[in-house]
Amino acid sequence: PADTVDETLCNFSPLVQAFIPSGLYQGIFNFEEIEDKSFGLPRLAALRMDVDNLGQIFRAGLSGNDQTFSRLAAISRALNLFFKYHLNALLCGEKTSGFSYPPALDPYDWAGRNVREDGRRVAIIYSGGDDLFLMGHWLDICEAAFDIVKAFQAYTGNPELTISGGITMGHIRMPVYQYAELAGAAENQAKGHRKEKNALALFGKVIPNENMNEMKNILDIFASFLTNQETHMTPKEEGLTRGFFYNILNSAREFLDEENTDRILVLPRLAYLLARVRKKLPPENYLELQNYLLSYNEETWEKIFIAVQWVIMSMRGGKDE
Repeated sequence: PADTVDETLCNFSPLVQAFIPSGLYQGIFNFEEIEDKSFGLPRLAALRMDVDNLGQIFRAGLSGNDQTFSRLAAISRALNLFFKYHLNALLCGEKTSGFSYPPALDPYDWAGRNVREDGRRVAIIYSGGDDLFLMGHWLDICEAAFDIVKAFQAYTGNPELTISGGITMGHIRMPVYQYAELAGAAENQAKGHRKEKNALALFGKVIPNENMNEMKNILDIFASFLTNQETHMTPKEEGLTRGFFYNILNSAREFLDEENTDRILVLPRLAYLLARVRKKLPPENYLELQNYLLSYNEETWEKIFIAVQWVIMSMRGGKDE
């Protein structure tokens, strides 16, 4: 009978020690702000990521006496803790979260925007279990993807436990469900790139996660020729011009075109362009740039293609672009 029910059992009142991973998630909940508070091109981006082969890990990763319900629950709980709790600290920055980044997890701040303290303009649409869906400013989303891969590797400490993801970009008025579908397709592209998965799809190309440090190195080389103008990047007076970056982009497209039988001709053309700017550049920067741009390695050129797209987007701005 209703009058015999203990009403205290009908309400959830957790004790102090109850585990409820939660937080005030960092985010721009009014995406129209991107037009007025953008860095570079005012574009939104979406990121979807999830853990690779988790079902297989549960089936084969624990064998014999180790495959117990408590161990499976412990793994699930630990992964949930990363996505529901630690991810929030990674995105919020030290001012908001109170979290102090260890040197190994220092956030990637390509344009020097002080994201370590101020956090990222990113909204967590969903994060829990073994996957996430983020939306926000394109540069913050791209940098955050690098941070998440690095943090997940450090958190698990297991090279067999990996994560893959995909990024898509678009106009601020594109519906969220379309961002979700396109980012999901990019994530599938990353997971289908190779048997090991463990990769990130960006600008239509796939970067294996173990190559992210080299990807950052190429981006940082390009950044050394640019100056932060608070709302966008501009070429330094003595350095590479906008036109040079567009030439690199066109060369990358030609080199990566599978139907182009003359792609070898891209290299002598770039050698000529490099020779024309050599006197303007510091010797160490020039040599690093030359080593990448005169490479005949297709994976290197995929990274160059991504990096130059990134640079060009950072140099453009304004509501009408």
